[in-house]
Amino acid sequence: MGKVLKKLICRIADFVVEFLNLSLDSQKYFENFLSGDTPEVSFEISEQDIQFEINAVNGKCTRINAELTAALRKFAYWMLDSKAFLLHSSLIEVNGTGVCFAAPSGTGKTTHTRLWQQLLGDNMTIINGDKPIIRFFEDQKYPIGYGTPWCGKERYG
Repeated sequence: MGKVLKKLICRIADFVVEFLNLSLDSQKYFENFLSGDTPEVSFEISEQDIQFEINAVNGKCTRINAELTAALRKFAYWMLDSKAFLLHSSLIEVNGTGVCFAAPSGTGKTTHTRLWQQLLGDNMTIINGDKPIIRFFEDQKYPIGYGTPWCGKERYG
């Protein structure tokens, strides 16, 4: 394993999350989410977690992708108790309303997102290209969609 960043504190979907033992290569994926706040939850990413992700896809992923997926898996399971969930979709905002394109990988979520952007121009914002978080709040009628570091190979977000 390369150099390890002992701790990385991020604000993701208004949760302050600490990831322990991520490689320095992972930090670039989280740079827009860094926070100096006190974390409310901490996840340690172990070599065993990384190997689990590599084995889950029969070795057909990079080590960095396995590491990022391990961090995502731990965070996603924790969120379920917090009225939030990860949605495999592309999330855009149009005039204050979120719209998700949800479909299996390779179906064309990114293509549809680009087409909507061409059509709507500045009236549309890409929130996340692959794995937004949807979060419910007691005092709000509708859920809120958030961008995440896990925003697809195009890095839309």
